[in-house]
Amino acid sequence: MTGDFGGKLMKYIKRWLPYAPAPVYAVCEWVHLYKERREKGEDSTLCRREKSRKVHCLGDKDPDKTYYVIALDEQETGIASMMIYLLGHFKYADKMHYIPVIDSTLYRPWLWGGPDEEVAQCPWRKGLPWEMKERWLFYFKQPAGVTMQDIQDCKNVVFASPRAVDTPCHPMREIEMLKKRYMRKWNPLLKKYVIFEDDTAQYIEQQTCNIFREGRRVLGVSVRMGYVQGMKLKEKHYQYHNRQPDSIDIFIHDLERFRLLWKCDYIFLSTDDTGSADDLKKHFGGTLLMLDRMRTRITENGVFSSNPLLDVSISSNRAYLAELVILSKCQCYLGCRNGGCSIVNVMNNGRFEHKYIYAMGKLEDV
Repeated sequence: MTGDFGGKLMKYIKRWLPYAPAPVYAVCEWVHLYKERREKGEDSTLCRREKSRKVHCLGDKDPDKTYYVIALDEQETGIASMMIYLLGHFKYADKMHYIPVIDSTLYRPWLWGGPDEEVAQCPWRKGLPWEMKERWLFYFKQPAGVTMQDIQDCKNVVFASPRAVDTPCHPMREIEMLKKRYMRKWNPLLKKYVIFEDDTAQYIEQQTCNIFREGRRVLGVSVRMGYVQGMKLKEKHYQYHNRQPDSIDIFIHDLERFRLLWKCDYIFLSTDDTGSADDLKKHFGGTLLMLDRMRTRITENGVFSSNPLLDVSISSNRAYLAELVILSKCQCYLGCRNGGCSIVNVMNNGRFEHKYIYAMGKLEDV
């Protein structure tokens, strides 16, 4: 009984810790970091923090420039959440007049996907060798056109801290507030440094033109009902995620109301599970638009039969990025709190005619 209570207490603390006062958050964070240091040694977050923000001399090349290396090292962080994390570092690089360089080879953020044949083998689950590739370059260009190979002999190289910067205690808490003034603060950095690579840009352009053809008035919606199921199943990857609508029926009812209220002809859907997509397609028919990509499938007895958190391909992530861009260009937006929602609002830069975010609970522009 004591063990069950302790486990529930820890889950509660972890869930609300990011929103705790800064001193409380800092104490709990340092306890965790010292524990990790005993386990990982020099590769621990604490050791990497100690080495960060210091100028390292790797050679004599480019003595008049300072390069800022940002490692993508959170294995369970998706593309949108990683973009949020990067925005703070881009702001710091601008402030210090550093040239940002993304390092996505040293660590392995498996949510960033891989080639179809590599995904089919699922090396992260089966323990097979991981192919060291620049996963950032699957979807984006280097922010300043400088690669990791270009800086190997440079005189001034600064390694970014593995923690988020320019934030009180929770990564990019300002963005998650979704206020217009914050969107306008971060939008220029996103446009300046987050540049799609050519194939991804071409794919996004094609899909965007297809959705908005004939002057359609589109309501963009994003919901993660698979996360609701994941929470019910106590799946570890879902248990601390922001709350979503409790059922697809509630979401359909709200969607009908907002579509009529905001006078939208079509609905563009971004969702993470096949069941929600099928239910919405059945209800709205030809007025519902969406892209093909990998989604969670949950069987009737509530068991995952496939999980995109483990089986992600480049093409699926590319479609997800296209969804974010399309959502940002819709006239109105109905969404749930998640990393993608934040990036959509940064991309949109406060231009939505109407917007409703479930976790905020207000039918108004926020």
